[in-house]
Amino acid sequence: MQPEISVCLAVYNEAEVIRRVLGEWWQHLRRKGKAFEIIVIDNHSTDRTPEVAKEFIRRHKAVRLVRNPRNLGYSGSCRVAAKAARGRLVLFTDGDGQYVPSDADLFLLALEKGADLVLGHRVKRADPFLRKITSWVFQVSYRILSGHRVIDPNCGFRAWRRGARIFFLLNDGLPFSNPQLICAAAQAGQTTAEVPILHQVRTGGQSFYHLANLPRIYLRFLAFILPWRTRRICEVLGLTKRKSYR
Repeated sequence: MQPEISVCLAVYNEAEVIRRVLGEWWQHLRRKGKAFEIIVIDNHSTDRTPEVAKEFIRRHKAVRLVRNPRNLGYSGSCRVAAKAARGRLVLFTDGDGQYVPSDADLFLLALEKGADLVLGHRVKRADPFLRKITSWVFQVSYRILSGHRVIDPNCGFRAWRRGARIFFLLNDGLPFSNPQLICAAAQAGQTTAEVPILHQVRTGGQSFYHLANLPRIYLRFLAFILPWRTRRICEVLGLTKRKSYR
């Protein structure tokens, strides 16, 4: 049976929590009464994450594992999910337990109402103080430099309709997929919506956003957003031809 909903979980060294997270998603989707699939997108973990996922899959036929041949980064996993998903509506989120499966209903409702790309915004973040500060700096920078009034441009919970061509803009070397997706949606004339969601303390896995990595991450962000903004202005002024991702 063709699934109506595809839930894609991005994982990297989540062996401690992936079984619990899969169980929570499985129970929620079963209660909805619609055909679904759960896809574990393993970004070439070095721990037992694939083995733990396979143990769960043996007892649950609607779950499957896609393992990246190498570490493709977060944006790479997002693009892999867009290709692998078979459902009409696709949700992509982190597999580390930060997000609540019941919030998926808000994303699905926004898609049904006509949004092309739906992003979550964390109402009350459960991150350490320093992480909140660095995220705030990034959010303000993105809003100023991109011109997009997005509340939470790098939340790890998003949804789209199957076949959305905005994923062609995703660069595997860039860790922030949401800014790329928002820019691609704007380029293609598609609508972006945000829904308020809960956020929980991360209990496992490894985050790329360590303090030592932040200067390099921010420079890579600027290397993406500044040329994009410049091209966008030139297109609006008619100085260059508009590139479409339809």
